[in-house]
Amino acid sequence: MADRTHERADVCIIGAGWSGLLAARHMVENGLSVVLLEGREGLGGVWRYSPDPELVTVMESTITSSSAAVTEASDFPMDPAVGNFVHHRDILDYLERYAAHFDLKRRIRFKCAALEATRVGDRWQVRCSDRRVDARFLVVSAGLHQRRKALRGPLAEFTGTSIHAGQLKSIDRERFGAGDRVLVYGGGESASDVVEQLAKTEAAITWAIPQGQHFFRKAAWPDRPGPGRYHQHDSPLDEASSRCIQLVSPFHRAKPGMRWLCLYGSTGSLLDYEGHGIPQWRKGVPFMRAFINKNGHVVELVKAGRVRAEGALARVDGRAVTFASGEREVFTHVIACTGYRAEFPFLPEALREREIEGRFKMIFDPDDPSVAFIGYARPTVGSLPLVSEIQCFYAARVFAGRVSLPTPEAMRAAITRDRKARDVFFHGRQRPPGLVHIVDYGREMAALAGVRPHYGRLFLESPTAWLKTFFAPGQSAQFRLADRATRDAAVAQIWRRHRPRYFAYPFIYLLARLLQVDNILDGAHAIRRRLQERRGGGASPSAPTPARSQSRPASAA
Repeated sequence: MADRTHERADVCIIGAGWSGLLAARHMVENGLSVVLLEGREGLGGVWRYSPDPELVTVMESTITSSSAAVTEASDFPMDPAVGNFVHHRDILDYLERYAAHFDLKRRIRFKCAALEATRVGDRWQVRCSDRRVDARFLVVSAGLHQRRKALRGPLAEFTGTSIHAGQLKSIDRERFGAGDRVLVYGGGESASDVVEQLAKTEAAITWAIPQGQHFFRKAAWPDRPGPGRYHQHDSPLDEASSRCIQLVSPFHRAKPGMRWLCLYGSTGSLLDYEGHGIPQWRKGVPFMRAFINKNGHVVELVKAGRVRAEGALARVDGRAVTFASGEREVFTHVIACTGYRAEFPFLPEALREREIEGRFKMIFDPDDPSVAFIGYARPTVGSLPLVSEIQCFYAARVFAGRVSLPTPEAMRAAITRDRKARDVFFHGRQRPPGLVHIVDYGREMAALAGVRPHYGRLFLESPTAWLKTFFAPGQSAQFRLADRATRDAAVAQIWRRHRPRYFAYPFIYLLARLLQVDNILDGAHAIRRRLQERRGGGASPSAPTPARSQSRPASAA
C-alpha cells in the first residue's frame, strides 16, 4: 500500500472550497495529478454551514445573491429544482455531487490543514500535521473569508455589545428583542443578510453605510412578494447579461440604454438613483464603477420605515453614536459587517505579504509563477465562482504547458498598468481588494487561456449553436464553446437557461439608447438630489450637519 503520509503530485491545492474544487477539476482535465488539502472534515469551505460562531461559514439562512445561471460550473449544471437563488444546503449538495462526478473526493485529504509550504529546488514541499505533499505547482484556494477584520476607528470605542457578522449564524427574537437598538455597520451583502433577518425581530434597526453603496435586486421589482422579500424561483436580473446585450449596452460604460430598466427592476422607480434612492447612501460613482450589493431587496425595509438609514460615523461615546449627519443615537448592539482578511501563514514571507493586486492578473506572483492564487479576485457584480473558474481555465493551461506566461518583467509591467486602469475605472475610490469588472476581466482571462468564444466563427460553423448562446445569459459554460469537443455539451447547458424574452431585451435597450432615456433620467436624478440637499439645509447628503441636542426616541424604527 502506498504511503499516504508522503505523496507526490503535479499540483497541490490548498483548500477544498468552491474555488479549490474548480481548480482540481481543471487541473485533472488538463492531465495533471492533484492532491487537495482541506483543514475541515468536509469539502465546501464557507458553504459547509456550522453553528460554531468561531468558524467562518454562511449564516443558517444564507441564499446565493447571484443566480444559478451565473454560478454553476461550466460543465456541471445545477438542478432546476433548487431554484434560481440557491440555499446553502443545496449549494453544499451541489459541490458534493460535483466532486463525486469528477472523481475529486479521493484526491482530498480532510482534516489536513497546510502548516508550511516550502520551495525546495523546483518543487514545493507542503507539510500538514501528519503528512507531506511534494508537488511541482501550488494552488492557494484557502478562501477570502479567513479572518474577521477587527473594529477600527470610532466603532472600536463602543462599550455595548459588539458582534462581527461572521459570528452570527442565526438571528432570533430571544437574542434581539423590543428593547434592543441595533446598529448594522457596513454596506456589503453580509450586512443585507443581517438586516433581513433582524427585521423579523422586534429590535429597532439602524443601518449605517459609511462610504455609500450601489444596490441591485436579485429579482425584478414586480416579482416581489412583499417589502424586503423575494422568492427563490423569481426571475433573476443578472440573467440580462448575454453577449448580444453586452454589445448593445456595454457594461464597462455603465450599461447605456439599460440603466433605466436596472433602476426600475431594482426599486420600482425610475428616479431612485444608484439602486436605492437614499441620500445617506449616495456613493457618487457611476453605475458599474463600484462593488454592487445584489441583495438590494432589503432596501425596501428602509423605505417601509422598518429600518433607518445612516451614513458615516463621526464619533462614539460609550454606547452613544453620533453620525456625520448630526444624528445621535444610543445602541445596545453593534453588528460589524466589516469583512474579512485573507491570510496565508503557511507561505514563505515574500508570497505571504504580497497584496492580491500585486499579482499578475491576480493569480501569479511574478517572482514565483509556480504558485497560483485562485478565488481572490471579486467581481463588481456577478458570482465569485464564475470569476474563479475563468482563473482556473488559465492557471490549469499554464501549469499543463499549453499556455505560456509572460516574462517576470512583462508581468510586473502588466501589474502596474492594470492597477492604474482599475484606479481610473473605479474613480480612485476605496474598493475591496481585488475588485474587477467581471465582463472585461473575464474576456481578458479567456483570451489568455485560449477559451474566449468567437461568436462570428460560431455562427459560420453552427448557426443553431450561435442562436442558442448569443442571446443567453453570460455564464462559465460559454468558455467551452471554443473547443469543438466540449461545444455541444456547453450549448445544451446554456440553452437550459433559455427564456423567450432574452431575444427581445437587446432591441429594447438599443431603442432606449437611441431615445437618450438614461441621459434624461440622469438629469432628473441631479434635480432630485439638489432638491433633497436644499431641504436638508443646503448640505450634501454625505456632509455633516449640526448635531441635534437630543437622541432619537427609543420608539422610532
